[in-house]
Amino acid sequence: MPSRIAGLKSGGNFSSDIVTLKQLPEFVMESLEAYIGCVAGASLKDDYLALIADAGFEDVQVLKETGFPAEMAQQIPGAEAVPIEELQDIANFVASITVGPIKLCPFIIGTMAALILLGIVL
Repeated sequence: MPSRIAGLKSGGNFSSDIVTLKQLPEFVMESLEAYIGCVAGASLKDDYLALIADAGFEDVQVLKETGFPAEMAQQIPGAEAVPIEELQDIANFVASITVGPIKLCPFIIGTMAALILLGIVL
């Protein structure tokens, strides 16, 4: 198979991304800084994993999950009006996860190979 599929080989790590464990407060969702930091635009963890499964990947697992430091939450505009305990809770709502190992369903492998051979996927 062409090298373009090598990054999607079965058993490899699929991705690392920022996810939320609960819905974030409005002041965080409206913060440009939180959006630039990939927090305000992050998907809920369960939705993120469901999207990966819906795309045809099987046996998806969270290999690593790292919390978000409370000090980062203090930097969001509007945070100065929020009690430190609540900021800690908000920080606990955000995580970085690494997903894998992936197992491609046979249909995805065949379809990707055919599209690459036809020059449709570069």
